[in-house]
Amino acid sequence: MAIVRDTRGVAMNDAQRVSHFPRSPYCGLSWIKEGAVFEIRTAEIDSGRVHLERQPDISVSGHRQNPTTMWSPADAYGVTVVFYPDAWQALTGSSIEFVSERTVAVEDAVSGELAAIVRRAAQQSDVDEGFLLLQDGLEPLWRQARPRQGMAPVWFKDWAVALAVRASTLGAGRSLRQLQRRVKRWTGFNQRDLDQQARMEQLFVRSYEEGIGDLAGLAQEFGYADQAHMGRQVRKITGCSPARIMELIETEESYWIYRLIGARLSAEDAAASLTAASNRAGRPADHAAK
Repeated sequence: MAIVRDTRGVAMNDAQRVSHFPRSPYCGLSWIKEGAVFEIRTAEIDSGRVHLERQPDISVSGHRQNPTTMWSPADAYGVTVVFYPDAWQALTGSSIEFVSERTVAVEDAVSGELAAIVRRAAQQSDVDEGFLLLQDGLEPLWRQARPRQGMAPVWFKDWAVALAVRASTLGAGRSLRQLQRRVKRWTGFNQRDLDQQARMEQLFVRSYEEGIGDLAGLAQEFGYADQAHMGRQVRKITGCSPARIMELIETEESYWIYRLIGARLSAEDAAASLTAASNRAGRPADHAAK
């Protein structure tokens, strides 16, 4: 998945130039064509002082256990290509531990043919053209590197299930502890955290489509012990209570990534439903979509 952010020529105040991101298990490959991006790191919570850490123009970022905040002081134009962590490790042959909880320059994370492909993609004036060039370059590398049980799921929950299945069938040791260690090594997260992330994804989509609604009912529907349990998990992933994060998603520009996640998955879910319906009717999916 690629995420393009282009604020050139858009009238924005300082608050709108901030971007809030949820906790993430993904690895990201990014290049900035115009402007600059800084990560806001709180140095002393009590004093309110912050430290701005400029991100490299071409970078690799690892999984984050906590929400993150970015800021661009002026117009910015760039792209982030998102990888599942096990796919990133298979593609690069290196552990995700190197980029865990941080962002590094691309030359510090990858080398050889992969680094050359990324550089060529980042040199394109248009990020869409760069993404297509990256995609074409990665295809032969991925064909060689992908696991035999590899898949390209849309939903995080499907990927998490497939990952657990692969962990249970790989290698000699198949005890619960060994399976958990494999998942942790491949993702930087334990299985419980991945399950929480999957439920949160579904919650975002529901709120995008129907609004926040009844919190107690949502907690029950998505498998939380109660409303308070859901609140703790939502705060862990987003930094806010359920009601507050939904309000911010709806009203604040800086929470644009949450809206994008909900819109993408909602569209993918609708497309999957159309495909299933067309298959049952015995006609091509593109006809059903029209």
